[in-house]
Amino acid sequence: MKRDIVGRNYKAELSRKKKIILLSVFLGVMLCSIFFLTILFLTDKYFDNHDLIFQTPIIFQKPILIRERKLVTPIFEEKEGKIQVKNLEDYLTYIAKENKIDEQLFMRIANCESRNNPKAIGKTLDGGLFQYIPSTWERVRKKMGRDPNQDLRFDFVENAETAGYTIRVEGTGHWNSSRSCWEI
Repeated sequence: MKRDIVGRNYKAELSRKKKIILLSVFLGVMLCSIFFLTILFLTDKYFDNHDLIFQTPIIFQKPILIRERKLVTPIFEEKEGKIQVKNLEDYLTYIAKENKIDEQLFMRIANCESRNNPKAIGKTLDGGLFQYIPSTWERVRKKMGRDPNQDLRFDFVENAETAGYTIRVEGTGHWNSSRSCWEI
């Protein structure tokens, strides 16, 4: 058996180096795997609906998400090369179905809150179709991962989508003050 000046065994030293190299390669592969899984998780979290396209309606003058499904297509129409909501009641029904909410309840709340007026402004600075106050709008929109801009409260599509999310996640408590109007 060969020994160096200090008296170490060459085979044992070589075996130790192989173990260190293998451990380094293993850790490198694990870190790369974690990195790619994280990327996949984040993109799946924010882009889990692969059937979405962006188009701009005339009414709202900003991009909205439109699902490419036969069920939804009749709700939208093209005018002068732009997509817009054809029937507001049908769109509320669509949002209610997407969020697994009673459609009639969803429409009654909108009617009681603003008489289906997306530009309505209440006495306490609440605004839009479902009458969000600024602090609630900002909190819910951030929770949704969407733009909390206060002006979006007056955008029919944004307000309806936010209300659908609010009811699905938090229930109807946000609209307790008008409960006597919409509750059957």
